[in-house]
Amino acid sequence: SNAFLFSCFTGLRICDVRRVKYSDMHEGVLEVVMQKTKKPIVIPLTPNALRFLPPKKTGESLVFPSLPKQSGHLNRILKRWAKDALIRKRVTFHTARRTFATITMEYSANIYTVSQLLGHSRLNTTLLYVNCALGEKKKAVESVPVIA
Repeated sequence: SNAFLFSCFTGLRICDVRRVKYSDMHEGVLEVVMQKTKKPIVIPLTPNALRFLPPKKTGESLVFPSLPKQSGHLNRILKRWAKDALIRKRVTFHTARRTFATITMEYSANIYTVSQLLGHSRLNTTLLYVNCALGEKKKAVESVPVIA
């Protein structure tokens, strides 16, 4: 679903994706108060995120009004898609949030910024989401000067 892919590029939880309105988006950013933490976040909307928005309706319209209300139903749909795509790992809507964290970390390598985008109040929480990519590991190891 476009909502899942939108989450891959915004990091929003399913509960927040369900509540996003067109009026929450302006001047290239999405501003929402997260349902879980009640914390406001501002997420720049990249071309990747914008690509998965349905055609705009009125300002107060929900962006994804047909998203199933039950997460279990939605996760069963994602499980079927993953199986059809020969993906053997467990895929849930939360996978999109983790995907956002991983790809953002991969391209920015700034854990603090990723943490802020996800709305985490502690960096330790963000560390649970981010798998350090092999390229970053290699770069870190190779940054140590050669001993003469």
